[in-house]
Order: sequence, then C-alpha cells, then structure tokens
Amino acid sequence: MTRSPQQKHQKHQGNVQIAGSRVLLWIALGMALTACTKSTEQSDTKQSTKEQQQKLVQMRGCASCHGVKGQGNLSMKGPKLAGQSQEALAQKLKAYRSGEIKNPTMAIMAYNLTDEEVDVLAAYFSQFP
Repeated sequence: MTRSPQQKHQKHQGNVQIAGSRVLLWIALGMALTACTKSTEQSDTKQSTKEQQQKLVQMRGCASCHGVKGQGNLSMKGPKLAGQSQEALAQKLKAYRSGEIKNPTMAIMAYNLTDEEVDVLAAYFSQFP
C-alpha cells in the first residue's frame, strides 16, 4: 500500500509532534531533578560546612581550652568565646596572630591560621549563645 504525499506529510507532522512532546517532557523532568538536586546540595552544604567547622575547631585545638561550643574551660584558663560577635572574634584572632595582642599561647595557636580559617572559626563560635 502506497501512501500519498499528503499522508506521508501528516504522518511526519504527527511524529514531529510526538518527538517534540517527548523533548518537552525530558526538559521538564530535567528541570525538576535539577531543582531537587539544588535543594539537596544546599542542605548538604550546610551540613558539610558545620562538619568542616567542627573539624577545624578540633584540628586547631580550640576546643581544648575554649570548649566544643566556645563555652570556655576554667581548668585550662580558656575564656568563653560563645556569645561574641563573629567580627570581634575574627579581629581578636588576627590581633593574636600579628602580635598586636600579647598572649604567648594564643600567638602560637593563631600563628598558622589563614584568614579563611580565622573567619570559619569566628563564624563557628559566634553562633553559640
């Protein structure tokens, strides 16, 4: 059975519409998955940031004198950091690092901190009351 050119054209248009619908479906699916992934990534990023902060606190030895949540440690003569602003904590750490504030223990602890680590530590301890 031979099809007329008109029938072939109609069949072709129908195939194009179906293909176009499939493409739109895949695009919509892709957009939905991207939105879900971004939401999950943001949640993961918040979690990993907190974990990274905690690791840095442990790695740099801050928790030994200041406590895990900056509550201080009287037996180690570590003052309370919690409740201070992020800006104040960062400024103090940089002052210890530069020698502007004289404290032999903190000078040693802050000496190798990068500006990024100073900011991370200040952000971490400032979040606690």
